[in-house]
Amino acid sequence: MSEQERRQFLVKGLALGTAVVVADVGLPRCARLAEAAAATEGEAGATKERPLEELAYCGADCQQCELYKATRENDLEVKARFANNWKKAFGVTIAAEDVACDGCRSDTGRLGYHCSSVCDVRKCGLSRKVTSCAVCEDFPSCDKKLWENWPAMHALTEKRHKRLG
Repeated sequence: MSEQERRQFLVKGLALGTAVVVADVGLPRCARLAEAAAATEGEAGATKERPLEELAYCGADCQQCELYKATRENDLEVKARFANNWKKAFGVTIAAEDVACDGCRSDTGRLGYHCSSVCDVRKCGLSRKVTSCAVCEDFPSCDKKLWENWPAMHALTEKRHKRLG
């Protein structure tokens, strides 16, 4: 195995490992919600899709996030679970009372650890000053880790991108 092949193997392994560990941190709930939204979009009785300005750049509905709700309700039990999971996943120690998230588009500075430190989609959306990845002209060729780890979110954003394009 060449050095380059070894590096690619390690990077892919790290990404997969991070995806598995992050599965207990809340983001996959966003992916499941996105997948459910994609499956029911356009069906009779489906919930009306929120405007892009009210969603995260990736299309997740922050208001449905467990951490967002725990922040609103100051639910220390849920916050402690997130703090513990972040310690396992990312090696960071954050006190439960300091765990808070006001949503991806918040300007309060209170974001979940993944969204503030790991999410490459949010950083890109902010730097490009787009409303959503769904309106980004480069979305079809976007290779962000989030899309690789949560293809349901990518599929929903791709559907929106095609519809808006």
